[in-house]
Amino acid sequence: MNKLKKEVLRYLAYRNQPLDDNINALIDSTLEEAIALKNNNKKYIYKAFDFTLESNRVLLANSTIYLSGKDISKHLKTSEKCIIIAATLGLNFEKAINYYSKVNLTKALIMDACGTALIEELCDDIEIEISNDNSFRDYRLTSRYSPGYGDFPIESQRNIEVLLETSKTIGLSVTSNHLLIPRKSVTAIIGLHRDKTMDPPMNSCEFCNDTNCQFNCKE
Repeated sequence: MNKLKKEVLRYLAYRNQPLDDNINALIDSTLEEAIALKNNNKKYIYKAFDFTLESNRVLLANSTIYLSGKDISKHLKTSEKCIIIAATLGLNFEKAINYYSKVNLTKALIMDACGTALIEELCDDIEIEISNDNSFRDYRLTSRYSPGYGDFPIESQRNIEVLLETSKTIGLSVTSNHLLIPRKSVTAIIGLHRDKTMDPPMNSCEFCNDTNCQFNCKE
């Protein structure tokens, strides 16, 4: 079983129980369809910023916008720069989920799980692209940190939308409740540092405090 399918099963809350042949086949076919949707519709943007830390705030250079929270400040404390990223699987992916929710609820749930796994995979690919970018060759990357983690307020989605002009550049907008549209989208902050003694980036489960999460990948 490949890594991506394992992630899909994790988001479907499977815990090593046997899979019915029909469900297994449906997962495989849905994942294949989801991958095609991702490849044809994915969009992303990222931008590097100099910053300073002040009173649990990340003050971005040449901008009046700042990111607040002691956790994001701690995350970037050894970094010299940060990269803000935004990524989406696009509206067609969301339309597919909505369509299947009307005609095949099981497939809709699987497609939704595929979308969650694929947007994380896209963010992983973006990190690889950044690490291979000559502009950042002298730096190491921290892990991703997204609005909603710890005390990094979900309201920061709006700041990222403004900073990266995501509604224009990749068709990603933020609702009045600070949710991303399309839903299979991510915004995140990555630090750039030169500290060779730091551990390599962790996955998001490693620093998440939700011990009751049904998707916990530490098990």
